[in-house]
Parts: sequence; C-alpha cells; structure tokens
Amino acid sequence: MMQKNYSYSSVVLIVLFLTLTDIVLAGGGPSRIPVTRSNANTSTIVDYTPQNIRSSGRNDLGQLGNGSTSSTPVGNLQTVIGLSSSYNPAPGAEHVIAYQSGTTALYVWGCNKYGQLGRSENAGTTTPHPTPIPITLPGNKIVSYVAVGRYSSFAVDNEGILWSWGYNKYGELGHSQGVGTENANFTPTEVVVVDSVVKWTSVYPGAHHTIVIGQMQSGQSRAYSFGRNNMGQLGRTENVGTDVPNPVPKLVNVNKTVTYASAGFEFTLLIVTGATELYSFGSNQFGQLGRDENSGTTTPNPTPSLVALPSGITSWGTLVAGGSHALGFGYESGTAKLYSWGSNQYGQLGSTTNSGTTIPNPLPKLIPLINSEAWISLAAGENHSMVTSGDYADPHFWACGLNNWGQLANQANIGTMTPTPEWVVFGTPVSDVQQETGLPSEYSLEQNYPNPFNPTTTIAFQIPERGFVNLKVFDIAGNEVVTLVDRELETGRHEVKFNAGKLSSGVYVYRIEAGNYTSSKKLVLMK
Repeated sequence: MMQKNYSYSSVVLIVLFLTLTDIVLAGGGPSRIPVTRSNANTSTIVDYTPQNIRSSGRNDLGQLGNGSTSSTPVGNLQTVIGLSSSYNPAPGAEHVIAYQSGTTALYVWGCNKYGQLGRSENAGTTTPHPTPIPITLPGNKIVSYVAVGRYSSFAVDNEGILWSWGYNKYGELGHSQGVGTENANFTPTEVVVVDSVVKWTSVYPGAHHTIVIGQMQSGQSRAYSFGRNNMGQLGRTENVGTDVPNPVPKLVNVNKTVTYASAGFEFTLLIVTGATELYSFGSNQFGQLGRDENSGTTTPNPTPSLVALPSGITSWGTLVAGGSHALGFGYESGTAKLYSWGSNQYGQLGSTTNSGTTIPNPLPKLIPLINSEAWISLAAGENHSMVTSGDYADPHFWACGLNNWGQLANQANIGTMTPTPEWVVFGTPVSDVQQETGLPSEYSLEQNYPNPFNPTTTIAFQIPERGFVNLKVFDIAGNEVVTLVDRELETGRHEVKFNAGKLSSGVYVYRIEAGNYTSSKKLVLMK
C-alpha cells in the first residue's frame, strides 16, 4: 500500500505559550519548547531567549510570516515580523494564527483561500499574506484558546463560546455555514452548545474532523466530534465510511471524563481521567491507532478502543497525533519514556524499523534517550517529529522524518523525499543568528532595519566562506556596548537581532570583523 500524499505546508515556528494541543511536557517549566500541528507538515518551537517567533519550511503562501514568499525550501529559521514570544502561534496547513490568552489580540498570516484567516481580504484566492495581520472575534471577545486544522480555525473565548471559520466541506467547523462546499467562510461563527453542555473548554482539530471538550452541567468533561467520518475518526458510527458532512457536535462513544485529545489526519487519540486509559479510533492503515485491529487495512474503526500500556508503564502523558503516526510519553516511576507508532515511511518514528516502507507499526515502540538526556517535550507533524531533551536551562532540540520543505530546520535530506529516521539537530535555538539560503561570493555588512528603531532591529551580513565572525555594537564615543556574534559561522547570509531596550536614545555604531574584512555602519535608537 502506498501512503497518501497531502499538499500540506511545512513550517517551523518558535513561540512562548504551551497551550497548543500538540505539545507535551515531561514536567517542569521550560524556557523553550517545540510545537507542531498534525494536519500540516509543521514544527513549532518555543524560545524565550530571543523573545520572538521564528519559522522555517514551506513559504510559497507566506506561511513563515517573515514578510516574503519562496517557492524553494527554507531550512533555516526566519523571524516572524512584529510578534514577540508572548504570542502563541497555532499553525495549519497553509496559515497560522497567533494569540495572547486573556486578550483580544489575534494575528493571522498565510493563505486565505477558504477564509481561514478570518478576514475578507483575498478570501477565496491563493494570494499570500506573508506578514501578520490583526483580527478580532465578534464583539471583540477575549481569547482563551486557539487551535487550527488543515484549513480551519477555532477560538474559545473567556465565556466558553467556541468560534470557527474557514473550510467546512465536511462540517468540520461544527456549524452549517458553507457546509458541503469549498466556499470561503471568513466570518467567525459560533458553534452552538448541545445536550447539557455548559461551555466548550478546548478544541482539537484534525484535517477534516474536530474533537471538542464540553463541560457538562454535572461538571464532567465529555468529548464531542463533528466533521468527516470516512474512517470512523469521529468515534461514532453515524455516516461512517462515507464523505457525508456531520456538522453538528455529537458525543464520542467514550462515557468517561476526557482530559485530553489529539487528532491526526483520519484518526483520534483520547485520554481520560487518571491517564491510565488511552482510547483510539479512526484509520489504522499504518498502525496509528497503537493496536493491531485492522492494522494495514482501510477498514474504518469507529469504536473507541483501548491502547495497551507498554510493559512497566503505569500512565500516559499527553499524546501527539501526526498525519499517520503518533508519539507519546509513558511514565514509569515518575520518569517519562518516549514511545512512537504508526507510519514510518519517512523515518518520523525516530527509528530505523520499517523506515522507508509503508509497513504498519501498530505497537508503541520505546525510543532510546538521546545522549542519555531526560525527555522534556515532543511534537508531531504530518510526516516528521520533534523532541526536546536535556534540562530547561539548556534544552536540546531534535527532529526526524520528512524534510522536503526544510521542516526539520536542518540540511539533512532537505528538498528530497528521503527518510531521515535518525534524530538530527533542529535549528539553532540558542542563538539569535539566522542563516538564509544562497551562497554569497563576497563579504558584506548591510544597513540595519528598521532604522531608526525602538527597541529591536536586525543586522544582516554575508560571508563567502566558513570562518570566525565578530560583530559588536559601540556607542558614539567608541565604548563597547555589546558583542552580538563571536564565533565561527557557516558560509551564507546571516541575520542577528539586536535588542536595545536597556539603552538610551542616540546614535550607535556596529562593526564586523570576519577574515580580513572589516566594516562599520551607524544605527539610530529613537525611543
């Protein structure tokens, strides 16, 4: 059997908050964390140190938010324009929404073909929006939580009202607006509560189906679903095996308090109170349900069934669903152990077992520690995975799987469909230096931008060969203010963020020394 190929975007983002559904923490409070979405080949990584959001990967529709577009892979981290790490981005296949919980602030960028940006401009077209644009919910509601599906968008406000907009062909928005069509539904519309639900508390979109958690009058939290049910991914039998839309939220057949969910392309994972029970349902073509039932077939599995705890494991941590694979922490005596299962066609399980094939891997497989470092967090994209190891003061980022658009933020097999089953270093998260594609033929130092600035600006330079680079900032009297770069860098164009928040307004000078090349330019801080 051949695995389906989906035209998802590949993006990597660096962000602050930890409320995205595809993040898992092994414990504690990190300074950086990777995040990614299952229904778009996306990776997201949190980095407090530079206090900005960064991205890499596919950028033909402005998905990177760096103010430009590119038809070629971008495997080096780019800075999202104008947003600090206080914003929490939720990336979809071709768009991103960033928000600050407890405020009305929402920023969107990327494609608006299906109205997924929540605004009328260029709705119904593939015109790129490469720069973040502000939007608000109806009534200027305060945002508590945002989640993004393949082409759909969701927000829960502080009153527990769920809003949705974007693609709704299969009813994945939870209302009837545009259902059964590919119209652009750019107006956020309320998903009405049903049964004895008091409010919606969280939402977990897949590609074309959605899982929501509703708080009942009894105080119990139950899982509801709507959207496509061709593989039983709604956890109920209604219209199973068909493409008939299911736009009304209805109960998943798990009569227990649900604490967490994660939705993949055509499958769903649910964890109930106590975290000792993990239920899965939907497609099991590649073993993504973590059990043998109908593994390797296209038979729908609409009945939620238990995934057995691995030997020695007493409870599950939060799970992440990729396109057709899953990863998760299992806990043994309080220690997190990493398991993966499902498709390994591109090495996304972090193991060489059946890598490069479509053989199912239905049983959770233990993934060894990297460099004997404890696990911190994990994330899953459509065909790739990310983990963090070490400690929160000095975390180390790793990625594996498909890197056709640079979503691994590493040059390994970039631009190809070659599997990368080994864990490779993900990006340069501890440094503010960013390298873009293209090999320069000479040294150069560019004028900073913006200039004048307050309080941050970007300094770019090019080096034609690998070598030691020193970049410093001085005040007008010649006193050294800060050293921005003092190490060996690879050939290419590099960007460095300079934050002058603690400096006084005035004229400053930045100077580069690289090989036999020296150059200086002035910059103006205007507060």
